[in-house]
Amino acid sequence: MGFFKKYPIFCVVLLLLLLVLGGGIYLVLTERAKAEEARDDYESEIRRLEQVSRGVPYESEDGDQRILPNAENRKVLEERLAQVTGDLQRIRQGMAARSGNLLGDTADEFTFLPKLQSFIASLKAKAAANEIQISRNEAFGFASYATRAEQPPTDKIPELNLQRQVLDYIVKKLIDAGPTAILAVERELVEADETEETDRNRDRGSRRGNNDDDVFTIEELVTARSNEYIETSAFRLVFTGRTDVLRQFLNTVGRFEIPLIVRSVQVEPTSEEDQPEEEEAAPTDNQQDSLLALFGGDDESEETEEEAGPESIPGQDPVITENQSKFTVVIEYVEVLIEESESTEEGNS
Repeated sequence: MGFFKKYPIFCVVLLLLLLVLGGGIYLVLTERAKAEEARDDYESEIRRLEQVSRGVPYESEDGDQRILPNAENRKVLEERLAQVTGDLQRIRQGMAARSGNLLGDTADEFTFLPKLQSFIASLKAKAAANEIQISRNEAFGFASYATRAEQPPTDKIPELNLQRQVLDYIVKKLIDAGPTAILAVERELVEADETEETDRNRDRGSRRGNNDDDVFTIEELVTARSNEYIETSAFRLVFTGRTDVLRQFLNTVGRFEIPLIVRSVQVEPTSEEDQPEEEEAAPTDNQQDSLLALFGGDDESEETEEEAGPESIPGQDPVITENQSKFTVVIEYVEVLIEESESTEEGNS
């Protein structure tokens, strides 16, 4: 401090010089980064130019060929571009029409929860009508809003409503396939940031019988989500049944009535734990026998055993056994975010 008081002008000039030096270093580093980025862009354009100069791949009757981008082949390339653009437009319109018919039910902060309750009730009724076992607390991916009646964030309602409609389609197709039981229906979490999703996915553990945590985070190696042009919403279904149930379900989803992609299928043998949580436990045979013995029902049980005795052959195994498996299927709903104007500009370039 004494040195500064003794030589104030020198210290101020030295401080200014240090600031100038720091600013110069920052500018040098910034310009160097820009130069490296420009060099990478230049090399990328050179590779693209070399690729184009080798010719454009084109399918013809003689097989795959390459057409050089010159004036003579311009008409052929323009016809090919118009054909591809028309095909893409028809595919886009067809997908929009099908998705609009199946996923066109809008909702807001006042109608989302009532529609969610109706969605859960209708799926439970359909499962009961088809004699499919489900948990008594099953909320089909929306336990936090169904059991506690939480109001979702207003800005997330469109995404949640889309998930509700996609799940309604998927679960109904699964029920039509006739599984023995639906153990879990989970959706990708869209209400939290990436950190909360990672923590929730890491600490989740076993979710069977705990429907308050019926969300999951899809792995990056599995998802079809890439860059800013493709957005997806993932769903995971766990159910038991025979192999033909899985086959019928996947074939139905593969009809592409809405843009769904099956990302993974896991098959494992069923165990005693692979049972949904039921309303009430059915009385066991021992409990029934004890009740009958208490009220003098032994004679009736003995008569029943005597009547059934001659029909059963001891030591003989059934000829056909139904092998049950546990299936875990991950499905993604895909949205292409490229606008028509952008695709046209890319095609012209």
